[in-house]
Amino acid sequence: MHKDKDIRGMKKAIWRLLGFCIWCIWLTQCTVDGWNTRKYYFPIKKLEEGKVYAYTNEGNIGPPEAYWYYRSVVGKEEVYLTATYYENQPNPLQLVTERLAENGMIREELFLFDMDSLGKSQRTTAVIEVGDAFPFYVKERGGIFLQKQTWVDRDTGNKMTLIKNRVFDGEVTFNWEGKELDAVEFEVKELLVDEGDGALELEFKGKEVYATGLGLVSYEKQIEEGFVMAYRLERIMEMEELVEQLLKF
Repeated sequence: MHKDKDIRGMKKAIWRLLGFCIWCIWLTQCTVDGWNTRKYYFPIKKLEEGKVYAYTNEGNIGPPEAYWYYRSVVGKEEVYLTATYYENQPNPLQLVTERLAENGMIREELFLFDMDSLGKSQRTTAVIEVGDAFPFYVKERGGIFLQKQTWVDRDTGNKMTLIKNRVFDGEVTFNWEGKELDAVEFEVKELLVDEGDGALELEFKGKEVYATGLGLVSYEKQIEEGFVMAYRLERIMEMEELVEQLLKF
């Protein structure tokens, strides 16, 4: 009797060990397949003092350079990354706030800025309905990550809706300062809806590349046939340098 119990106990132990081994193999496979993409996001710890990413336009439409000022805010309970967008003026055009969650970054805020007739900057607050900004775990070439935000256009008074889908498209590389960095690429589809009279809808396609230790290093968008904006990270600098540069315009 005791011998039978020992045999049954040994069988259970073997099955538990086998199950654990299978789980370990699956977990390793997830890592090898690039399912964990957290390392490709911006280096939050290194951005507490803030850095400006200067992107050069390699496309044929849009401003020649775009500047994003990334700065992280690390609190006791929450961690945030703010991103402020500039073109050729010291006044910002966008301000985005993302919150660190267990499974990725969640967009919490979006502010849009433009100039009124008196030359003063005016802010429009968008409503974030779905805020998947960047996933930390993805399936190989699959999985849709959705953003949906709405706001009211100050000039027309029309409600605007922007829906953005990201689809993981696999691993790539990115050359930065003579080194080939591991990176991941996302296909991007956008739908912009102007809900004024006639409800105008515009669709855009593009892609984004995020590199290890840097974050977003390139992004492109096809505006229409034959017209593409394609920005690539050229340099990283301090905010003071950007302000000095923009004041020269």
